[in-house]
Amino acid sequence: MIPEPTATAATKQNKDDDEANSSGAVNHSEDESGNENRQKSVVVVRRRRRAHKGSENVKLKSVKAGCSGAGRARGRHGKQKQVEAVTLFEVITMGRSAMQAVIDDWIEAYASDRDSSLLDLISFFIQCCGCKGVVTAEMCQSKEDSEVLSKMVEELDEVTGLQYKKFLAFPWILTVTWPMDTDSVEYPLVQSGPYGRWFHSEFCDFVSVLVAQCQHSVIFDSYLMNTVISLLTELSNSYVRAFRHTCTLAAVKLLSSLVSVAVSLSVSVENSQKLYEVQKTKMMRQKSSLQLERIQKNIRELQEKKAEIESMMDIVFKGVFLKRYRDVLPEIRSICMEELGLWMKLYSSAFLNDSYLKYVGWMMHDKIPDVRLKCVLGLQGLYGDPLLLPKLDLFTSRFKDRIISMTLDKDNEVAVQTMKLLLLISR
Repeated sequence: MIPEPTATAATKQNKDDDEANSSGAVNHSEDESGNENRQKSVVVVRRRRRAHKGSENVKLKSVKAGCSGAGRARGRHGKQKQVEAVTLFEVITMGRSAMQAVIDDWIEAYASDRDSSLLDLISFFIQCCGCKGVVTAEMCQSKEDSEVLSKMVEELDEVTGLQYKKFLAFPWILTVTWPMDTDSVEYPLVQSGPYGRWFHSEFCDFVSVLVAQCQHSVIFDSYLMNTVISLLTELSNSYVRAFRHTCTLAAVKLLSSLVSVAVSLSVSVENSQKLYEVQKTKMMRQKSSLQLERIQKNIRELQEKKAEIESMMDIVFKGVFLKRYRDVLPEIRSICMEELGLWMKLYSSAFLNDSYLKYVGWMMHDKIPDVRLKCVLGLQGLYGDPLLLPKLDLFTSRFKDRIISMTLDKDNEVAVQTMKLLLLISR
């Protein structure tokens, strides 16, 4: 039996399918109070690379989002620098290498005008939900939580036929307004055929590249990630299926990318501590003493960054995963269980314990085969690593009967993969 979904997802599920099928690009406008939703195009400016003969100027050819293939970055020779403006939404059609270049330029723009650049990023996520509408923003001036929360709404205006979603993504109060259009195509993630699979892959790559490119700079400014996490958390709680599905995927992929950063920082801390011990055993001279202080300072800085990343991870886990792993949509449940298995394998020191393993055990009872399959595949990755086996003893004793029963699962793929899992457990 699947536990009851959260109130947010369940209260208006009957409207869900109709309201989720809005698709297209986000229009950009200026509201009546003078607050602008400035969707500036991100200018792709590639630094000149020196070559043995001449110089190479790079121009990125953008491809419309509806195309089935990704565009390519093409180099052209010339004396003048050539650039072409693309939005962040368009860049996901251009491949990973183009993403890195555009996100680098977005980071530079963020350093000089972070509010405008963040609104670009916010509009990107709205567009990826297939939302055909307008995003406006006003700065949050009130310090009283009650006043802010009283402004948060998500409703349909039957007179105008428009839907509204107003929510807090600190420091903004954002309003998304879009028309009710039941004849529109489905949002990108659920489109059938190669395009849906391709969009899923490119969208996940964008989130991964964004975190990777920001991890040594703006990710620690206590502004960018606070806003992005707040945005994704709020939209993942929406009763509108397109928002909830797309932003849940973005949030768990964001957490996966943060896990990679945390693992990297953990390795750096460990290496610096080893270096400290080596230096400490040497003859104590003034020079080496200063070097020890520098190493200690570096260790403290790395530990502070690691703690900050883990705090972000915890917020995403509690704000998104805990609310969505029992979602009424099986696609969302599958996403959550797949990523949880990855977190436990990549960052076992934080995630591989009974507090997290229990979710896998519970969801092995899911009525949808794909959700059960994601649980089994995640466990295969854990039991396949001898170093992780000691941490799985309690889980094994608690859920082994369920695993054995799944070898007779009515879904053939689940049964086959469960047999493979049992072989790993019994070896």
